[in-house]
Amino acid sequence: TKANYPLWKAQMLSLISSEDLLAFIYGTVKAPPQSITIEEPRITRIIVNPEYEAWKRTEKLLKGWIIGSLSEECLAIVKDSYTARYVWTELAKSVNAHYQEAETPLEKSEKTKETAEREDKDAIERYYPLRKAIAKGDWEGVDKFLKSDSAAITATKITKA
Repeated sequence: TKANYPLWKAQMLSLISSEDLLAFIYGTVKAPPQSITIEEPRITRIIVNPEYEAWKRTEKLLKGWIIGSLSEECLAIVKDSYTARYVWTELAKSVNAHYQEAETPLEKSEKTKETAEREDKDAIERYYPLRKAIAKGDWEGVDKFLKSDSAAITATKITKA
């Protein structure tokens, strides 16, 4: 229910995290191919991929943990869900009309990396006149720049390297 969802979620995240399975509910683990091709002399065989079987077992276990912890009311919401991730997101949507899927740790990491790269580029462009004055030995130019931009004194990124 909406009332106990935050507590339930915290408990489930603790359990799921303890088994290092958060990637399944965040969607960062994708199913491997169901079959693989084995090339042997004079014959090619297609067999069930053992990695897929392991993924499927883990997925079913995790989905079982989640649905096994739900009330009948909540089970009705997710009874037709195929994956643990789908169960997880449908439950979140059911208690929050304004639900937006949270960023995965990987997505957050990528965003953080992009932001840092953009900030580095901006800083490099911003401090280009300072670098140029230093390279020329133009100490009056350096002094003028530092007086106009006092943050440059403590800037951590003014060069490409």
